[in-house]
Formats: sequence, C-alpha cells, structure tokens
Amino acid sequence: MDAAIRHGFSAVEMSAEDRLKVQHNKVAIIVEAGLAEDEQDALLALHEFSVSLSSLKVAEASARPDQHIIQCINTVDELDKIINIMGARLREWYGLHFPELEGIVQSLSSYCDIVLRFGRRDAITVDALRSIGLQDEKKVDAIARAALTSKGGMISDENLILLQRIAEEIKHLSKQRDALARHMEDEMARVAPNLKDILGATIGARMIAKAGGLERLALLPSSTIQVLGAEKALFRALRTGTRPPKHGIIFQHPSVHSAPRWQRGKIARAIATKVAVAARIDAFTGAKDDTLLAKLNERLEEIREKYVEPRHEEKEEVEKRKGRGRRRGRGREGGEGGGGEERGRGRRGRKR
Repeated sequence: MDAAIRHGFSAVEMSAEDRLKVQHNKVAIIVEAGLAEDEQDALLALHEFSVSLSSLKVAEASARPDQHIIQCINTVDELDKIINIMGARLREWYGLHFPELEGIVQSLSSYCDIVLRFGRRDAITVDALRSIGLQDEKKVDAIARAALTSKGGMISDENLILLQRIAEEIKHLSKQRDALARHMEDEMARVAPNLKDILGATIGARMIAKAGGLERLALLPSSTIQVLGAEKALFRALRTGTRPPKHGIIFQHPSVHSAPRWQRGKIARAIATKVAVAARIDAFTGAKDDTLLAKLNERLEEIREKYVEPRHEEKEEVEKRKGRGRRRGRGREGGEGGGGEERGRGRRGRKR
C-alpha cells in the first residue's frame, strides 16, 4: 500500500472483516467482475494463479545467495568426512606393506604423495623424499630408515595400483574442497560481511545453514543463536532438569573453545549478541559495520579481566567435574583388577 501511495495512487487499507469477506466470496467476485465466465472457469483461473505464484516464490527462494552458501558449506563438510574415511582406509591398507609410515607422516596429503610417487617402500630414498617437498630432515631420515627395516609384507601390482588410485582420488577431493572453501569465503564476504567478521566464513556459513537462511538467522533472538546446534542437549536439559547447554555451533569460535570453562558461557553470550546484530544488518541493509568487531573484542577483554578466577559456585562445578573424572578412572582400574572378586562375594552374600 505504501508503494501505491508513493506512485500517486489513492489506497485505503481494508479492514480484517472486509478481507475475510473477500476471501470467502472471491469466486463470485471474479465472475461478477467479468474475469471468468462461470464459477468453474474462476476456480481454474485461481488454480493457475496459485501454481504460478508458488513457482515464482520457489524460484526466488532458490536464487537467494544464502541458499548457495548453505549448499557450499554442506558440501565442504561432507567432503571432509569422505576424505577422512578414505584417508583412514588408505593408511590401513598401505600399512600392510609399510606400517611404520603412519606413525611418521601425519599429513594425509604427504602420505598420498608418498604412495603415488614411490608405491613400494623399496623405492623410497632420502633424495626422492626431498623431491616431493618434504623439508623436515629428521622426518625424511626417519622415513628412509623405516623403509629399509620395515616389518610390513610385500604388495602385489594390482593392489598397489588400486591404492594409488585411492590416493589420487583423495588428492583430487582435497583440491575440490579447497576450491569450495575459497568460494565460500568470497560469497560470505559479499553476502554476509558482518557475520563473516564476527564468526569467520566457515562458522558463519554453518550458522546460516543451521538456521535455514540468513533472514531466518536474523529473526532469531541472541539466546537461540547461542545454543543453535545444541538442540539435543537443550531438550534433554528441559526434560531431565539438568543444566542447559551454554553454547552450540558458537563453541567452534576460537574465543570460546580456548577460554577457561567458567568464561565460556559469558563469551558465547557476548558473541551471540553481536551475531544477532550482524545478521540483521547483513539481511536487511547489507551495509558493512566496522565497529561490531571492535565492540565485541572490547567486551571479550572485559570478561577475561573480570572473571580471571571462577566464582564460588563455578569453582564447585569444576571440582565436581574433576571428581567425576577421577571416579571414572578408578572404576576402569577396578574393572581390570579385583572388581570381579568383589562382585562374586556380593553374589555369594545374597545367596546366603
């Protein structure tokens, strides 16, 4: 209506009663206005209009850039899982031939390079290892010595070819994952620059994906944003009466997971408050606000200075957690030793 008035049209808002009357009598109104010959024709026109409107809304929603960010971060996370699973399988399979390599080379990319470049451990030399980019001399010498004294068995040409194909596929997927991550960084900087400043591109994209879109995230209160991603723990706390979670996806933020336990809730709350503001700016104005990150850092510094030591009740909670951990440790030790004899005595006592 505001747009119609701005363009020079005379418009008056209908009352709720009038709107309801039009809704109930829309078929008759269409026929009376001459837009349809009869009620059947009017119903057909309404059906076609509804289908066209729904298609238009679906097309608009699908074209929104935040939906592409959601698909991008989901693809990155799934590729991480695939690469980790395939990497574990490669290490286990190639470990039958060269088991010592797994304990020396932690990088999956370097492990794949060794499998692709050398194949059998007999071909591994110090100079050859340097040629594939390994610069750590201690590690190079350790791999070369392990190759000479390895306890692994021999491997057939067919199995080696399959392993090298797996290693090649892991390298290809890793490149694809890195390309997607770079694209996501660019898209977050364009679509949600304030959210990217507060959370970083990866955590910000995960937050958008969990909320279902940037606009939906912008409509959430900061208390919901704080525990977004911890729904199971939240509902369990509501059901059992235990303490609710203090953070969800926000825990991945370096300022939260690196903080002492008694500061994490306060830091997560401060970050969630700024995330709510940043998401609203990004969703509804698109302007870049350089003061948000500075204010957040200032608030985080206040928390670190004010809560250097836990309060009394927080200290008790920390001690309880430590006590539960010690009891679990003693329980495991008892299970390995004389726990069976004690349980046996208990059963004999009950029989008597």
